[in-house]
Amino acid sequence: MATFMDPAYVEAKVTELERTAGAKVSDPQQTIATVSKRLGFTQDQQASILSHFIQGADVSAGGVLHAITATAQTLDDGDAAYDMESKAVAAMELAASLR
Repeated sequence: MATFMDPAYVEAKVTELERTAGAKVSDPQQTIATVSKRLGFTQDQQASILSHFIQGADVSAGGVLHAITATAQTLDDGDAAYDMESKAVAAMELAASLR
């Protein structure tokens, strides 16, 4: 528990997330297709993620995360929305690794 309250630990984690989020996505359509397949998103969810990614105009792994959370907010099923949002950081990390 003390680790999570250590300011140095929190700062290191934030820095790591910022670095990952800033990774540029060179092929958005392929990246989102790969992320969606690996994380179990439906074809409709994948299409919505790509649409939100384009609309967001953030061509980074962080933009993928934001597109996923934006798509989750459009879902009527709260459990499905939670499932998507719970995978957003993993999606960002995967998108960053695909560059």
